[in-house]
Amino acid sequence: MTNELATFTSTAIQPMTSARRAANLEALLSSLSNNTRAQIASTWRMYSTWCASQTFGVWGLDAVQALAFLTAHPARPSTQRARLSHLRTVMGLHADTSGDEHLQFRVGLLQRLKLPGDADSLMSA
Repeated sequence: MTNELATFTSTAIQPMTSARRAANLEALLSSLSNNTRAQIASTWRMYSTWCASQTFGVWGLDAVQALAFLTAHPARPSTQRARLSHLRTVMGLHADTSGDEHLQFRVGLLQRLKLPGDADSLMSA
C-alpha cells in the first residue's frame, strides 16, 4: 500500500459533474426544514417571474437587482429580510456547488447588502 499525495497545479475549484452538483444541492437542501424549502421556492418563483417581466437573467442577481426586486414587491421589513435571505441561499448554493467565480462574486455582494429597517423605506408596505 502506498500513500501518495495528490498534487494539483492549480488551486482553482475543479468543476463537478452535473450529477454530483445535483447530489450536493440535494444534500445541502435536505438540511433545511420543509417549511423553509417551501418559503425559498416561493420567493424564487416570485423573483424568477419578476426577472422574466423585466428581461433580467435570474443568475444576474446582485445588490442592485435585489433592491429593484424588493422595491417592486413591497412588504413588511421582516418579509423583505426573509426574501433577501432566500435569494442569498439559492445563489449561495449554486455558487458553492458550481465553482462559478461570477456567481461567487454576486453572492458576496448580496451578503453585504443591508436593508433599511425604518417605516419610511420604499421597500416597506
